[in-house]
Amino acid sequence: MTKINGVDTKVIENIVEKYKKNPEEGIAGWSSSVKWKGGFYAEAQVGDHKPVLIDEPEWFSGSNKGPNPAELLLCIN
Repeated sequence: MTKINGVDTKVIENIVEKYKKNPEEGIAGWSSSVKWKGGFYAEAQVGDHKPVLIDEPEWFSGSNKGPNPAELLLCIN
């Protein structure tokens, strides 16, 4: 088994071969929603994961219940 950054490359190779044979099976769907809770506070729901709280700090008139949108973007880099 070959792993790169903790990922089993054989698993990825098998997925690629499977979808080459049946491309329609490779169509993925995702879902997300954002519910505004008041002020700057909102809850983002992505798939079946726990909601992500989004807010602004108190000094910016938020309630500081979660990171602000810019901070969340920093997490994906």
